Amino acid sequence: MRHPTGSNGEPAQPLIRFDKVTKKYGTLTAIQDLSLDIYPGEFFALLGPSGCGKTTLMRMIAGFEDASAGSVLLNGQDMSGVPANRREVNMMFQSYALFPHMSVEKNIAFGLKQDGWDKKATRERVDEMLSLVQMETLAGRKPHQLSGGQRQRVALARSLAKKPKVLLLDEPLGALDRKLREETQFELVDLQERLGLTFVIVTHDQEEAMTVATRIAVMKGGQLLQVDEPARIYEHPANAFIADFVGNVNMFDITIADTSGELLSCSWDNGDTPMVIRPQPEDGYSVGDQAKMVLRPEKVHITKAQPDAAHNINMAPGEIEEISYTGATSTYLVRLNSGALMRVQEANRMLLDRRELTWGDKVWLHWRAGACVTVRD
Repeated sequence: MRHPTGSNGEPAQPLIRFDKVTKKYGTLTAIQDLSLDIYPGEFFALLGPSGCGKTTLMRMIAGFEDASAGSVLLNGQDMSGVPANRREVNMMFQSYALFPHMSVEKNIAFGLKQDGWDKKATRERVDEMLSLVQMETLAGRKPHQLSGGQRQRVALARSLAKKPKVLLLDEPLGALDRKLREETQFELVDLQERLGLTFVIVTHDQEEAMTVATRIAVMKGGQLLQVDEPARIYEHPANAFIADFVGNVNMFDITIADTSGELLSCSWDNGDTPMVIRPQPEDGYSVGDQAKMVLRPEKVHITKAQPDAAHNINMAPGEIEEISYTGATSTYLVRLNSGALMRVQEANRMLLDRRELTWGDKVWLHWRAGACVTVRD
């Protein structure tokens, strides 16, 4: 995993540090002995299922929760006992929490006035924020006169108005429809890059985390399972849970049969079909070891004709049971001859009426040794 670097090329100092943090609510342990560094200028995502502890971590950064043990540091300073309003952090809530009786510009100005900004400075900062989120023409409207996307922009502008070092985003796009959510994700990335601020987002949406984040922390049961760049999380998951949680996946039990060559030779799929996998240097498998093969659906090819045999190509025959058409792609569920089910996803490069494959077709699935990875439970 690569850590961000400073201007001199040396590793950057973390802006946010969780140092052996535990958080308990009575007998319930929400966070267990967790350590994590978040660096200046990152768009960092806390990703995991409901109840994994990601929102608790965010609330500890904001100052709404205190650690039961360990330390939360901001820019090297221990935040124990520092109230939320004394931290250089702001939080954008999922509900947006706009004041319904105030106009857009008054919502944005509210926090500045609370902090004692004078009228001229407040006016200039509000105008700057309106321009930043492209809401200048709607400054006089009330929240109920705005669309969901516009309310989201107002909440974002209000959160940024006080120039925080860290902006916390708690499921910020959950209320938007799919198309608007996707557009807003790119807007958030562009905004974060232009401002150079540190953004921390909490989400259970894997695609959202993959789209916006420079690094992702995958959580389960109050613990960190993997912290890495999005591509590494997806392509090289640390365990079976992450492989299954992040994106669609084919996962099969395998037994290592031969480690003598450049590729691992494995038995899988009830032992009927041999397979080769290009191992990672850290895998360290021995003959007889049990593991799981992880193969993403888009890395599998599907053809009617049996492919030519090659040293690093795996093949398995089967029959198409289901086809899901989603416009840009089609997903095929193929029942292998052994009875196992495999998912295949292909881009729709041809019009629907010109494609060869349909329900019930006998097909061959094939993939290269480098297309799959192995994980342990």
